[in-house]
Amino acid sequence: MKKVLGILSFALVLFGFAACNSAQKSPEAVVGAYLEALQKNDVEKAITYMHFNGEMTQEEHDQIVATFNDKLGMVNNHYQGIASFEIGEVEMAEDGEHAVVNYVLHYGNGSEKQQSDKTIKENGKWYVDGTK
Repeated sequence: MKKVLGILSFALVLFGFAACNSAQKSPEAVVGAYLEALQKNDVEKAITYMHFNGEMTQEEHDQIVATFNDKLGMVNNHYQGIASFEIGEVEMAEDGEHAVVNYVLHYGNGSEKQQSDKTIKENGKWYVDGTK
């Protein structure tokens, strides 16, 4: 029984790593995962898809989470949240390490907004550029 539970636990860990890696395999995939996390008001998860210069202190992390929560609160109050999004054109830089991902946010109140995010590739994974 212990062996079965151990195997299941290991499989769940591997599945978690695979899900995270697949979300970061391309600029559009990471922006999609980032927006999906924001759509679900999961700021902590959204931040895992972001790249920041250097190590972040706990205070900096907490400040980013608070800022995101404030912005999401405004989006939820004013626009009735993010209902859906569409990933559009990806503008890849010549170096293959940077890209801009264009997308459309569809809000709960029926309005929509075109936006874009810069992305960066580091150690084989794509991240939304949090240094902007």
